[in-house]
Amino acid sequence: MDSWLPYLLTCATIAISPGPGSLLTLTVATRQGGVAAMISAIGLLLGAAGHVMLVALGAALLQRALPWLQPILTAAGGAYLVWLGIRLWRARAQRIDPAANPRLNPLGLFTQAILLSASNAKAVVLLLALVPPYVRPDQPAIPQALLLAAGYVAVSGCWHGVLAGLAHVMGRWLRTPRGALAMAGFSAGLFCLFGLWMAWEGLHPLLR
Repeated sequence: MDSWLPYLLTCATIAISPGPGSLLTLTVATRQGGVAAMISAIGLLLGAAGHVMLVALGAALLQRALPWLQPILTAAGGAYLVWLGIRLWRARAQRIDPAANPRLNPLGLFTQAILLSASNAKAVVLLLALVPPYVRPDQPAIPQALLLAAGYVAVSGCWHGVLAGLAHVMGRWLRTPRGALAMAGFSAGLFCLFGLWMAWEGLHPLLR
């Protein structure tokens, strides 16, 4: 895949944006510690890996049948990312409430996380917008899907590790109005920047 670095940057943008996965890692880490948070994160990452693989395989099949669709998917994904950034800024970030999640044993933490990840419809829609531009229809679909899923898990896993390690500091900060606003603004800005770049990458071949 010749666009590995942009894909990893896209994964990082998704990973650090406020969402149920990051909120779960922070709340578990604040309530039960970093080890418990990483057990929970493994469940989140497995669910996300499954989503990425399914989206990548579907995109490969679709692009082989309709090769002219790739730049349109790229532009649409960029536009969706900008829209998400605007929505995120308007809605602001959710605040962290450590008491919102009960204490669970390791199996309960893993099960809770993988069910949350598997049922996260918003994440699936986001991946549908962002993953297809990085799928090459002229290359084998399954290796590409595995590689894309591995890249997403690696980047997202690093972020969850940061959240687990800095939960007490970040949790206190994100519970303040200023922290929630700053996180929302940072994430919204990244979404809009990457969205505009992706939209240009998709539209540029169509405008020539």
